[in-house]
Amino acid sequence: MIVHPGAGLSTREVYSKWDEMSASIPRVDIDRAQRALETGDTDAMFKYAKNALEPAATALMPQIAALKDELMRAGAKLSLMTGSGSAVFGVFDDALTAKKAAAAFDGRAILTRTM
Repeated sequence: MIVHPGAGLSTREVYSKWDEMSASIPRVDIDRAQRALETGDTDAMFKYAKNALEPAATALMPQIAALKDELMRAGAKLSLMTGSGSAVFGVFDDALTAKKAAAAFDGRAILTRTM
């Protein structure tokens, strides 16, 4: 499911903020995330999957963190920001849980499925 906070972010502003914050942003462990994806270890994938731009975008738009929290409370196993923001996605174990969660977002959510 993808949820949009109702406003966008300038990619330029997000990258500028990332430049300001980069020393304090934890590095993404790409190798572990890739290994988890290749081996089908979803628990590890969810643990190591990150969006390096998310701290910068969230500093500019705190609603991103709020949406992620809402998705997790609604049953998502993982929630991350898309690209440079501002939309957020949630990964659910099953379609029924995702449908119930989507209904709670009052038309702000797009329900999708992976292939």
